[in-house]
Amino acid sequence: MRQDSFPSSDFKRKYKNKLICKKCKSGSMLPAIQEGEPEYTDNFICEGCQYHDTIPTKETLFNQISTGVLGLIFSTYLFITHLSGLFSGIQHENMKYVLQDAGLTTLSTAFFLGFLYILFRAYLGIDHRREYSPVKTTDSV
Repeated sequence: MRQDSFPSSDFKRKYKNKLICKKCKSGSMLPAIQEGEPEYTDNFICEGCQYHDTIPTKETLFNQISTGVLGLIFSTYLFITHLSGLFSGIQHENMKYVLQDAGLTTLSTAFFLGFLYILFRAYLGIDHRREYSPVKTTDSV
């Protein structure tokens, strides 16, 4: 498959912040805003072939990434803190807070996995959005 290449200035001016339909390869994906719905939407429809898809916005992806990273940092801190408390309690035969530290270590592990899932979903959203971005390079098969 060969795609036409555009000069740099024409390409940037014509396709800046536009999403190109991956089905017909020629139409632009426009936000599909229904009555009563806010203008901030993830639903897009092709102006040429009427193909519709849900494409995450840049703001949604940014929020997912920032939430995921901050959550991973916080849950890692909690995991290390409670795991060290658990091990020091076992090591010094002080079993007073072992159950509490074990439970909080397990809970922080669950939060860690949840924030990893958020980052994974952000990655999938970026990959899905990239499918609709115009391709600048020329490829020959």
